[in-house]
Amino acid sequence: MADANQEYFDASLRHHIGVRRFSSQQVNSILSLIEKSDRSLVRKLRRGVSGVAGKPYTPQARERIVALLSSLRKLRAELVGQIQADFMSEMRSFAKHEVAVEIENLKFSIPFELTFAQPNLTSVAAAALARPFADGTHLEAWFKGLLVSEQANLEKAIQLGVTQGESIDKIVSRVVGTRSNGYRDGVLSMTRRNAEAVVRTGVNHISNFARESVWEANSDILSAVRWVSTLDGRTSAICRARDGQMAPLGNHKLPKGTPRLDPATARPPAHVNCRSLVVALVEGQSVIDKIGDRPYVLDSRTRQRRELDFKAEASRRGMTLKQVRERWKQKAIGTVPKDETYGSWLKRQSTEFQNEVLGVTKGKLFRKGGLTLDRFVDRKGHELSLGQLAARDRKAFTKAGLEPDAFIDE
Repeated sequence: MADANQEYFDASLRHHIGVRRFSSQQVNSILSLIEKSDRSLVRKLRRGVSGVAGKPYTPQARERIVALLSSLRKLRAELVGQIQADFMSEMRSFAKHEVAVEIENLKFSIPFELTFAQPNLTSVAAAALARPFADGTHLEAWFKGLLVSEQANLEKAIQLGVTQGESIDKIVSRVVGTRSNGYRDGVLSMTRRNAEAVVRTGVNHISNFARESVWEANSDILSAVRWVSTLDGRTSAICRARDGQMAPLGNHKLPKGTPRLDPATARPPAHVNCRSLVVALVEGQSVIDKIGDRPYVLDSRTRQRRELDFKAEASRRGMTLKQVRERWKQKAIGTVPKDETYGSWLKRQSTEFQNEVLGVTKGKLFRKGGLTLDRFVDRKGHELSLGQLAARDRKAFTKAGLEPDAFIDE
């Protein structure tokens, strides 16, 4: 089944790229709703603080601000309610779509005719929306938290501006942000970032859950699942640790020596904005032959940060933006063998890149102290501090030329 597993793995990675594009589409759709509401909010804000901005904060001014805040709370509650309703509706359809795509990917990859059991689509969609994320919260709770957080920050910004006698423009800048900072320093920018995080995390959650429902229904054919993390400098500690780890499906047992996922029920998203996925393995093949070649990116910057740096480099070097991008691709992008994990991949990278990913001290523990990436996190996926590591792995610190007692109080 080596060819089947490689075909399936490649198909899963291609589909995961498509899922991330779909996620971006959902983000753009929601951001357009937010921007429309933002414009309405700014109009209400300017009218509401007119006559009280830049003046003493009298009881009459307070009454006006109370009425303004009440109006803004209602406006934003309607916005978040619409975002939640639209997104949940999309996710019900998306969960059903992911079930169908997963079955097609399996059929395409296995070179002989098999009949795959299809789980109940309505039940899968409902269960996917009800299942909590890794931190124990649900999608509905996330949207509620988004509203509460924004309202608190919005009210604080407005009240602070009015009580300090700021002008209308200054108060609006507190809320909207400043042009010089790309409007990323205002209260509303936090709402956009939080909404984007909810959407991207939610899409990954629904995709992995729906696909797993197919595996569970066909555990006579599929033997295990394998965690697959993104090979780049932005991958989180828990996803670095779990990359390549496996858990059995149904009554199957993992071969001796297989890196085991702990807990076996752990699934992406492991955290907000998690990019990891899990893939199934077709029964009847040794572990090492189950994965095809994997892409990697030697960079820890976000795409937005990279583009800004590319533009600056193009200007500095007198190059076109396309030339800078191509130069970066040649140096930073490649593929690794099918048995590569994040840990084995990172070991072959430069000291500078290892330090960029792990930090200088943890980089030394990784290179010289003999600590593998799974030792940097606890069972729940929380990254351990240097003090916690020193208390637990004193020999690793000594081996790396570090004094463990110097870190325990951190």
